[in-house]
Amino acid sequence: IDATRVARELGVHFLLDGSVRKSGNRVRISAQLIDGQTGHHVWAERYEDVLSDVFELQERITRQVVSTMVPEIEAEEMRLSERGQRRYSETDDLAWRAAKAMSDAMFGGTPERSLEAIEAAAQAIALDRSCALAWHVLSNTHSWRVFMAWAPDRDTELAVSRHAADVLLALAPNDSRSYFQRGIVQEMAGEASAGAADMRRALSLNPNDATVQFYLAYVEAAEGNTARATELAVQALRISPKDRWVGTAHLARALCAFIERDWQALHEWADLAIQAQATHPIRRVLMVAFAAETGDLPLLRKHLGRLQAAAPDFIASLFRGDYRPLHRPEHARMLLDSLRKAGLEP
Repeated sequence: IDATRVARELGVHFLLDGSVRKSGNRVRISAQLIDGQTGHHVWAERYEDVLSDVFELQERITRQVVSTMVPEIEAEEMRLSERGQRRYSETDDLAWRAAKAMSDAMFGGTPERSLEAIEAAAQAIALDRSCALAWHVLSNTHSWRVFMAWAPDRDTELAVSRHAADVLLALAPNDSRSYFQRGIVQEMAGEASAGAADMRRALSLNPNDATVQFYLAYVEAAEGNTARATELAVQALRISPKDRWVGTAHLARALCAFIERDWQALHEWADLAIQAQATHPIRRVLMVAFAAETGDLPLLRKHLGRLQAAAPDFIASLFRGDYRPLHRPEHARMLLDSLRKAGLEP
């Protein structure tokens, strides 16, 4: 099959190609995502299993493929946008450029890139107010700046984020990402129950959205629902093990371990979470808490230094109550007590 010709005839940018081979009671399924303009293979995976229940196997493989394919497409679009390759309208190209800047800010710990994301998203919205991706980036980036304690005016940035999330929900009321984004804003605003409800609504709208599932695992852990958080984290890791947000599942497990006072598990999961996203402050906070509780002063100094380099005001924001990574009062007190043991005060 000539992938570029098929893509041109269908009017699409990507094709999912695959095959199924059977031998006895075993089945091998291959899938590959192809850029329809260049023929370049963006992603490929192979699945093997015993063919005992064809419907269960079909559903499971479909979930794995869809959960992996969507973030791969998003990552490829951001890579192409960064190279200056024009694929859509000027509005959509600006929105993808904004999405790339937002991703860089989140994974690189760079506040400057967050401002670039906001600027590009605003330019896209000025050209077309119906660009859902631009509103998503605008809301998410402002929320991230609030979370990282980068925002000089927390209330103003949170208000802009909320407004953008409301517009996004009006533009795409049946899209799981709309509820996902509003849930993030409500989490940042301290409206934990409403945020969790929106996250659960997002997952019910699209059970194959790995990003939502990763973050909901974290939210359930923050709510103190450790069994449910662990279940979601395990499930998300199974369906999308190579996802760029995989560290959020590790973070959820680390929060559960902290609540349960399982220090060995806390160290293991926090370490994995940090490896996946080194500038994420809560992951470092949990490692600082572990070091304080176990008396590991070299480890404490190492992670406290990295935390202060990426988000210098984050610890102070926790003591101020600007953001509560653990929603139950008794769990929040446990975390602040651990930070006090580390020699940190308001």
